[in-house]
Amino acid sequence: MFNSLNSVYTNFRVNNYANIKTSLPKLGQLTCDTVSFKGISPHQYKSSFDFMASNAKEFTSGKLSNEKSPSKIQDATKKYLESNDSYKKPVLASKDNNTFCPVYTEKLKDEIISTINKTRNETFTVWNNFLENGKTDDNSLSQEEKILFDKIKRNPTLKFVIWNALSSNIGVDNRHIPLPLDTKTLADTINFFEKKDIELQNEKSKINTFRTSQARNPKSFNDVYASKLIENTLYSIIGNKNNTGFAIFDENGKKIDNPTESTIKDAPNGLWVQIPKATSTYAPYAVSVVENLSHENWCTRSRSDKASAAIQDGNFYIYLERDNRQYKPALGITSERTGKLAKIQGVKNDNTIDQKYFDTIQSFLLNNNHIKENGQNINCCSGKDDEGPDLYGSYLIMKEKQDYPEFAKAIEKKDYKTFLTHINDIAARTNPKAKAEITANENGMLTIKNYNSTLSFNGNIAVSLSDFGIDEIDLLKHIKIATGKVNTKTSPVATLPKRTLKVTNSGNNLYETILKEWQ
Repeated sequence: MFNSLNSVYTNFRVNNYANIKTSLPKLGQLTCDTVSFKGISPHQYKSSFDFMASNAKEFTSGKLSNEKSPSKIQDATKKYLESNDSYKKPVLASKDNNTFCPVYTEKLKDEIISTINKTRNETFTVWNNFLENGKTDDNSLSQEEKILFDKIKRNPTLKFVIWNALSSNIGVDNRHIPLPLDTKTLADTINFFEKKDIELQNEKSKINTFRTSQARNPKSFNDVYASKLIENTLYSIIGNKNNTGFAIFDENGKKIDNPTESTIKDAPNGLWVQIPKATSTYAPYAVSVVENLSHENWCTRSRSDKASAAIQDGNFYIYLERDNRQYKPALGITSERTGKLAKIQGVKNDNTIDQKYFDTIQSFLLNNNHIKENGQNINCCSGKDDEGPDLYGSYLIMKEKQDYPEFAKAIEKKDYKTFLTHINDIAARTNPKAKAEITANENGMLTIKNYNSTLSFNGNIAVSLSDFGIDEIDLLKHIKIATGKVNTKTSPVATLPKRTLKVTNSGNNLYETILKEWQ
């Protein structure tokens, strides 16, 4: 982790406001703490952290709702932190109702859940050691880190906001991994809010707008931290000439020679980052870079999971999209020992890539000699395993959607007749016998000649129908009859029996028929 600070940050500053008195008919003068909380404006709080804490769920309902006024929030937050330590423990993920890739096997889901929860606990422990005890991995704080820890220790609302942000996106129903601790980035993030307080202290309207927008989103501190973590990581890469093997590419995948801070600040839409295969010289640093630049849904967010594995065999590439002047991880690509590009994932980590990134991906592959101009494979893996297709299969799926917009629209609209007709067209390019008419009855139920869960691009690149982004079970429920063979043997859908046989129509749809005949 990056634990060195480049500068000493100023101590937390507060501005003292006099009690605001309100004149009401027949009520006389009352201080702001004795009137309705609705009458208090954000600017009356001494800091953004005070106001953000006052808007947390802990202080907007229940007995603590009477303790959120400007003069009480600091003491109330301190008492809350001292009497409650549940905030230090992450919510553990559950397999039920989780946003996992639906084609993963139950065994794989169990393994992922176990690793996620282990990672969450370990990451929270690292944060707890610093925020509560002033300790880092090496237990040796720099002077700047001591100042940072002391600032947090003296300000309960600041500590509360940090913990609240850290846990805000960690749910039982997702696979998110918490942000890694980087003390320099933490100091930069705190400094951002402090500077805003100073800059806007005499402009009530602007500071009200700023604080309100931050308080509405518990992740606001997280978002600033995540953005600054990426920026600091990029600056560290270009600032250390000994970081051999690291490289920065523009959004089209063209390598930028001798990148500077201006390269980072002026990139219009995004940048690609190459993190080199780990060596004994800088493996720990490279792993930290993988962690810091990875999306919260990716297993590479933590060294306890696959941050180390991502650079064990070859380079790891991350595309950072520029959104509202902030960098956000959008795509990740791993490599094999042979140098071939292996897997690609988007932010959902479910084997489907948002189609808007097709041009970005294709340009990167072309400019780095991984595919030819006609899309032919040069240096990409084209296999398939229980986590989905390798990169070239994913690329072919995206290219098909790009070249045939009506096909992409059929997937989005669940127009299975158009979808299966086009699938037959793809198969017929190398096997004309695969071409067969698909008919629909008055209820929209389909009759097809054969059904196969797997499609072969160009006769040798295997992908699953579900890899196109469709729900295979729902597709089967829209098929009335399959007159030929039905092959689900290579389907990745865990709940679908795996067979290759001819079936007779014994259910209302093909899915029911398969269940009756094969289970």
